[in-house]
Amino acid sequence: MYYDEFSAWDTYRVLMSLVHLIDPEKGKDMVSSLVSKYEQGGWLRIFPYWNSYTSAMVGDYVIAMIGDAIMKDIPIHHLEKAYEGVPKNAFESPASHADYAGGKGERSDFLYRVWL
Repeated sequence: MYYDEFSAWDTYRVLMSLVHLIDPEKGKDMVSSLVSKYEQGGWLRIFPYWNSYTSAMVGDYVIAMIGDAIMKDIPIHHLEKAYEGVPKNAFESPASHADYAGGKGERSDFLYRVWL
């Protein structure tokens, strides 16, 4: 099953860990959906909403969700893409302000390089 959008904010702390424990199949589907979004758009969604990138929240909650699934041996589709997307989001910034403003990539280094 493909999950189009779901709140990552604060749900990554307990809810997703609980889902991974009590319904690993659903957890697999949810995390695999995040990885599919990365494959489609080139960045992990910081806050996947409206089937789009958003800059609504700061932080990389989806990285925590993916990491929790990996630690619990949840079988993620295209795991190699997850291993590609996590460090990209954590350490790379987009080349343009428009992409940054749209919620793509690492959130702090871009500000430092562009505006300071």
